[in-house]
Amino acid sequence: MKTMTTGKRTYTVPILLILLTLMAILIVVLFSRLLLDNQSLKTERGHRLAERYASCQSYANALEEYASGMLSAKDEGSRMAAQALQGGLGPTGDECRGLLYEAGIRAGASKEEALNGAAQPIAAIREKLDPIGKQGGEPAAADRKTLETIHGGAVELQQTLQSYAVPTGDQRYRQMQAGVEWLPVARQALNQLQQLAAGLE
Repeated sequence: MKTMTTGKRTYTVPILLILLTLMAILIVVLFSRLLLDNQSLKTERGHRLAERYASCQSYANALEEYASGMLSAKDEGSRMAAQALQGGLGPTGDECRGLLYEAGIRAGASKEEALNGAAQPIAAIREKLDPIGKQGGEPAAADRKTLETIHGGAVELQQTLQSYAVPTGDQRYRQMQAGVEWLPVARQALNQLQQLAAGLE
């Protein structure tokens, strides 16, 4: 009996060591996979934020170019060329709104507050510009004043958004997801848009 017990113990220890080793390897593999999945998710979200930030820049550029073009137009052809730029304001404005909403949420605003705060100024600017773009002929005095206000606000918005370089690599995407550097810029841009919209009332 003693010999059999000793034999059992001899086989039990190596088997336990093998099992423990396999479990440790499995844990390391699963943990590594979890880290990689988490990293991929952060990269993907950061990439989406970068796209929306670039849309905010495009929106500011389109605002400036449209207002500038309408103000400097000397004939109907140049006015039509400027009006063509107005079509880009909708898609870029919608994407920009998503970035500003995210900035509001991260600043502690409720979903409703963040959504209204981001959507209202962009909608107000669009509402003011739509009639100007649809009417023919040279803009009236009131419309020129609106265009001048929007042009000035757009230039300020461009300058603000240019202070942050849109990321192009995975590591920078993850930093953007973490809120590094861009959040104060986005909040300043949101404040500028809100002030611009208020100045159009």
